[in-house]
Amino acid sequence: MKSLKTIRFDKCELLELKNDTFKNLSSSVENLYMTNCKDISPRVGIAAFEHFVKLKILDLSNSLISLPSAMDLLYGLQNNSMEEINFYKVNTNELADKINPYSVTLNHQNTYYLRNICVKRLNLAFNEIVEVRRKSLFSLKRMDCLEDFIVSGNRFDLVYSVHLVDMMLFINKGVNLRYFDFSFMAVEFPNYLYPYTPIKTGHKKFKRSSLFSGGVLVFNCPPKWHTLRMTRNLWSLQNIRNMDFKGCKNFRVLDLSYSSIQFLNFNITGIETTETVDISGIDISTIFPLLLYSVPNLKTLIINSVNLDKLFDKPMGLRLFSILKYIEKIEMTKNHVNNIPTLVFRGLLKLQHINLSQNALEEFPEALLSVKSIRTLDLSDNKLTTLSQAAISWLENAARENGNITVYLKGNLLSCKCENSKFIEWLFSTKVKFDNMKNYSCLLGGGEISNTIFVNEHFSDVFINCVSTFWLVFSVVFSALMLFTLIASVIAFRFRWRISYFFHRYLRQDIQLLDMSEYVYDAFVAYPADDYQWIWREMRVQMENNYGLKLCLHDREFVPGETISQNIHDFMQKSKKIIFDVTPGFVDARWFDYELEMARMDMMERRNNNGIIVIIRNGIQPEHMPRAFNNIWHSITCLSWPDDEDDVVTRAEAEEMFWRRLRDVLES
Repeated sequence: MKSLKTIRFDKCELLELKNDTFKNLSSSVENLYMTNCKDISPRVGIAAFEHFVKLKILDLSNSLISLPSAMDLLYGLQNNSMEEINFYKVNTNELADKINPYSVTLNHQNTYYLRNICVKRLNLAFNEIVEVRRKSLFSLKRMDCLEDFIVSGNRFDLVYSVHLVDMMLFINKGVNLRYFDFSFMAVEFPNYLYPYTPIKTGHKKFKRSSLFSGGVLVFNCPPKWHTLRMTRNLWSLQNIRNMDFKGCKNFRVLDLSYSSIQFLNFNITGIETTETVDISGIDISTIFPLLLYSVPNLKTLIINSVNLDKLFDKPMGLRLFSILKYIEKIEMTKNHVNNIPTLVFRGLLKLQHINLSQNALEEFPEALLSVKSIRTLDLSDNKLTTLSQAAISWLENAARENGNITVYLKGNLLSCKCENSKFIEWLFSTKVKFDNMKNYSCLLGGGEISNTIFVNEHFSDVFINCVSTFWLVFSVVFSALMLFTLIASVIAFRFRWRISYFFHRYLRQDIQLLDMSEYVYDAFVAYPADDYQWIWREMRVQMENNYGLKLCLHDREFVPGETISQNIHDFMQKSKKIIFDVTPGFVDARWFDYELEMARMDMMERRNNNGIIVIIRNGIQPEHMPRAFNNIWHSITCLSWPDDEDDVVTRAEAEEMFWRRLRDVLES
């Protein structure tokens, strides 16, 4: 037992601590843990630990011994150098009696032994300390030893008493002080309206120190100080307008969360090296913008329960994080947020971790799509039913670029309806990591609540109706489109010439119907290429040279570069009559049907019942005549070329009579 270094008595049954309780144990003990001991009598022997001359750690946390008694036990440890003294919650109302009152006042006498010890970590949290008098707790003789100081969870006020000066001097002297925790101080309600007229007393007013003047709280930082924790303090800070940290070269963590800071122009200077700030529970529309300008190198920002939704509704919400170029983590839970400004995360190239849990998001925020370095995203306990396709693409790309990505979705009632089947399928196939083994509650199409694992395992059964419905709808729509296309094609083919006429006639504004006196040509001649010689040598010579009429012959008149259909339409519009040279070759001509249909519609629009002339030549038989003539036979003039005359004289006379008749028809 001579080499014994550590003794642990957790939940011990020890009833009394006497001066000789440990006399038979090795003096080499360095670590003594007597935690959660509920039955030790507060009447202790002050020399109980005197035997442990090498003791480095003394932990009496949660042992109901009373704080004054715990302080007495330090008698035998005076002038020692210790790593830790932990008196966390050794004083509760269960011990209250005349000798050991529930509330504790630290004074010069009961802190005497403590002040003579060189200790690195001192924890006096949650001991109902209501007052710290001068030359007591804040007057440790070996301030050069102290590194971590925790007095949270007590009830003594420093802001409105002269003891604030003692505390500030205490901090200034802590050359090795690293961690200072002054949290959970429920001293008074801020902005309390007192209903009675205060009575004037003769109490002297304390003179303000230069450490606290003009509303400025000045901290002369110890060189190693990195953490100040002042969370959940319920006392008024209304006289403080600024905090000035001087010489804080290693300051890293500032925790002011859930404290009663309720004014507009609160400013903190000298903490440019700060990497973590927690101001949860504070109305950020007052303190928040100024504070962010004080911490340009911030890496972690915790802003839970700060009514962030109200700030996002204001113009200043758009630039909320704009100065935080080095931010890596933002935690903003319990803020009633249902929408995030699109540009709020833009430019934050190092941002990797975002916690938006316990808000009111119904859709995936588009603002997140600008975050390129994301690694963890907490969307748990919101109102999401799915992730958008843009969100899925963003996560997939981030997983490829950044490696492991983790998304938290627990607490959202997802949708397992037909329209969300693709998301469920992606959820169980992606390399993106999800919490809760990807098992989330989800709502089925019939209104029943299931879970995503069950739906994925029975994917075909759950979504079979969706697939059937899809193909049914697809088939109906496709069939309808095919039927419509078929009908439209038949109609278009049936009325193709009318459609073409409509296109050329009404979509070309430069073509107008002409008056009878304004026509350029007396007749438009439609003929096949094989009959060009007869048209040019016979008809042209007779009509133009002998009778002075002007014919439109496509070999001579059509405009190069224009389509044939456009030329046909344009020149028919410029011609008073239309002549069809009907021969066996013309019936098979490529453009015959088009020319005939254009002529018919053109004459109908002009209301000209004798505008079409048909010349029958080369012995074509009536049964071989184009059927298209049947519909307009009553409104055409038909002339037969004398092919069957054998006598030369008779033939010449017949031809002469033919030309005169054609001339008369054209001039009528």
